[in-house]
Amino acid sequence: MELPLGRPAFPDTLRGPLSEGEAALAGAGPAGGRSMSVGQYLALLLTIGLPFVIVTMALMLCGLGSVALGLGILVLTVLVIWRPELGLFIMAGLFFWQYQTRLSEMFTLVKVVGIVVAVFGLLPSLRSRGPSWPLMMQCAAAFAVWATLSSLYNITTPVYVPLLDLAALLSNILFMYLLMRFCSMPAAFWTLLIVICIGAAGEAILGLVRPAVIQTPGPPTAARLTTAEGININHYVRLMIPGILLPPILLAQTRWVVFKVMLIGCIVVCLVAAILTVSRGAVLGIALGGLVLFLSLRGVPVSTKVLVSVVGILVIAGAVFFAVQMGAGAGWHERMAESSISEAASTRTAFWLTAVRGAMHSPLLGVGPGLEPLEFLRRGFGAAESHNDIASALLTTGIPGMLCFLGVVFAGWFGLWRLPKGIVRSSLLGLWTAVVVAGLFNPTLKNKLLWLPAGICVAGMVCFGWPQPQAPSEPVGGPTPGDRPPVPAQ
Repeated sequence: MELPLGRPAFPDTLRGPLSEGEAALAGAGPAGGRSMSVGQYLALLLTIGLPFVIVTMALMLCGLGSVALGLGILVLTVLVIWRPELGLFIMAGLFFWQYQTRLSEMFTLVKVVGIVVAVFGLLPSLRSRGPSWPLMMQCAAAFAVWATLSSLYNITTPVYVPLLDLAALLSNILFMYLLMRFCSMPAAFWTLLIVICIGAAGEAILGLVRPAVIQTPGPPTAARLTTAEGININHYVRLMIPGILLPPILLAQTRWVVFKVMLIGCIVVCLVAAILTVSRGAVLGIALGGLVLFLSLRGVPVSTKVLVSVVGILVIAGAVFFAVQMGAGAGWHERMAESSISEAASTRTAFWLTAVRGAMHSPLLGVGPGLEPLEFLRRGFGAAESHNDIASALLTTGIPGMLCFLGVVFAGWFGLWRLPKGIVRSSLLGLWTAVVVAGLFNPTLKNKLLWLPAGICVAGMVCFGWPQPQAPSEPVGGPTPGDRPPVPAQ
């Protein structure tokens, strides 16, 4: 039984060159470019990626790290010039393995990829017209402009502190735009989701097998996971959100049983890892996101809803069982003993009120991106932050900036709700809800924990929101005799 997916803008696989209007509308790059299927994308990534990894590791073992880096930049540049979406797939996949996104931190491969994708990914945008921007993308652009004005107005010495944070914010909003621009064809969209699910599941597995890293002095904390020493545990759990709420889209799109089992496994390991982090805000976001996913499943048969409910309950029960076996019960008990819900709420409220008071001294342009910790330090909080994306936007960019960010949030919900009824709309609504709710307790305003899901959402809006003539789409697992065309919008 297949869930209705909504209506894609174009067929999954186009056997000939795109027309100029189709290529421009779909964001496929230069007009006349040839579209690729999901299988072709994955085969190309594997064919190029595996030999490249082997060669790179061999060069590094021989002490030729600079040669390996140069070779990587060359190969990646050629790929991005040829197919910009390939660079975006690599960028999205690397994000889960190399979390560092602040430009002031160590120079990592993910930053090299980001620079190449940003530079050469923009070139096709200058040569052809892209898709019309959803309101969510427009609000993100307005937020970027206002954040830039705020940063320039509040420039301080040393200048690299605010400018690096501004650059991080702008680069991530640019990443969101490029995802919309080049991953809004169905095949590219499916491939992006597959890469992200693999990345999330891989990071979840590493977190489960890696010894827990203690971030604070004192006795070991039971069953709390992080990605690596020094990485915030709340950031790690945010990496699990796409691996939990995006696989349902692919489950409905594929007919391969093995792939379905792998996707269910992805959900289970990401749920187990999320539970073991003992992060209350993120777990609340995941729970609410899952609830929104189920409640927004409209226009589907009752039998389908029953099937989804049964599978969902079994998956959640299995994840809870494995998490408890790995010590989640002790972890949550210890977490509650450290601080109750009321105590945690009181602490967060103090942070939020401090951000509001700080913003009132500069309500128009805020204190500037990157200067939030200094504002909290000046008010006696030590090294701290707002612990809330909305409060952070208010403090750093002022009331206009906060309104622009709220525009991103609500335009996301509104735009996704207007998509054709089906699992794509429901999963993306659940994803965006989980990301926003988690961001109310631990901010991610300057990194891809927020803007990668935002880019997925706007790509989905463009891919499935156009009232174009319909043709049957290939499932991710390949064509199957007797495939039915997607159910049209109601």
